[in-house]
Amino acid sequence: VSIYLLLAKIPADQPIEKRSLDLGGAALATLAFGALAYGLTAMNAEGGGIMAGPAIVAGVVLLFIFILYERWHREPMIDLGLFRIVAFAGANLATFFLYFALSANLFYLPMVLIAGWGLSSAEVGFIFLPLSALIALLSGPVGQWSDKIGPRLPIAAGSLVVAIAFAGMALLAHAGIHNFWTGTFPLMAVMGLGMALVVSPLSTAIMTSVEDKDTGAASGINNAVSRIGGLIAV
Repeated sequence: VSIYLLLAKIPADQPIEKRSLDLGGAALATLAFGALAYGLTAMNAEGGGIMAGPAIVAGVVLLFIFILYERWHREPMIDLGLFRIVAFAGANLATFFLYFALSANLFYLPMVLIAGWGLSSAEVGFIFLPLSALIALLSGPVGQWSDKIGPRLPIAAGSLVVAIAFAGMALLAHAGIHNFWTGTFPLMAVMGLGMALVVSPLSTAIMTSVEDKDTGAASGINNAVSRIGGLIAV
């Protein structure tokens, strides 16, 4: 259905200028982030710790080479000048910290609830319901609200709501209160509300901070930042 709608209903983009693919930059970025991902993942793997350090060092070196290559290349995959735009750099920094916290929480929370609290995996599966449902239901209205007043307030308010939810879960865990349906689950709903306030305005902030010709690269950079933040957190 998606492919049909794209072919039948969406007009084709008219490229502003003809550009060549930066295959060298793509290869360097893939190797750099691949090595970093392997190194970070292998740190706690049985028997893999020996290769973790060299992999991380190799990833950092390749990342440095990638940055130099992109600065030198005439048609780079990533225009590093985008990071001189305050709104673009700030939104990506917010993305990193938000998804750092979110990924760590969503990775460890099910383990704690199942192994530590003795809940069933079916029960614990419900903790993701408020997050998914609220983002799906509220992203549209929040996006329209953001268009009217700008993305700054929704991003700040949503991040604060997410932080309150995380703090609430930390306090419950510290106090040893194992109330899933009256404690953890409602706080996950609060977190879902906060994420719903953030997701759409954050994308808007990223896309509107750059020129039209750079929106594809801006979207890709922001997606990579969120994934890297999550990987480092875990």
